[in-house]
Amino acid sequence: GPLAATGRAVRMRLRARWALARPAAAVHAANAASLATLLHEPLALDSPAPSLPARSIPLRIVQTCSQEQVKMFRSFMASWRDENPDCRYQFYDDDDALAYVRSNFGPQVVKAYESMPSHLPVLKADFFRYLAILAHGGVYSDADTDVLKPVANWSRPFDPSQVGAIVGIESDSIGRKDWKRWFPREMQISQWTFAARPGHPILHDVVNRVLVKSD
Repeated sequence: GPLAATGRAVRMRLRARWALARPAAAVHAANAASLATLLHEPLALDSPAPSLPARSIPLRIVQTCSQEQVKMFRSFMASWRDENPDCRYQFYDDDDALAYVRSNFGPQVVKAYESMPSHLPVLKADFFRYLAILAHGGVYSDADTDVLKPVANWSRPFDPSQVGAIVGIESDSIGRKDWKRWFPREMQISQWTFAARPGHPILHDVVNRVLVKSD
């Protein structure tokens, strides 16, 4: 069943299908920087995020939006805290997100983040979600979403220690000849809600692709 629902417009609920990725199920971008060069060492939070067994996705929830949007999305954001008392909840406004990137990533990533145009804030918001989960793992979900199932149950019935990432299939048009009329790609993966272990190669690849494009 669905794990989260979008609250955009008239709170239409997008019933995404979900896919589980094993930890090594990704390919690194060619000629891209290694993970060690992207991240500052050591990666330390003020306190450790609570987690399932050590090799599992941490029970950490990350959300971000501008301070102007907080009042609008407050009830949605509360659903994540209320339904997941065993998770560490972390909210970042624009200033917090910038401070996080500067604290946890090297010059190449910081430069790419800071160079994104201010009149397109969605670019920084998109990049930040990948960086936040790459660095410390956990769940990212847009601030205008409701949680429909506790995060700790997302990987069931699979062994949590064998699940490296969880993503939603937003649209699946494989086999339809007219898919280009409706979507940019035959299959689209949701990025408004996803989960991964820290350092997962899927996110490493995504961040490296952004860095290549920003050069």
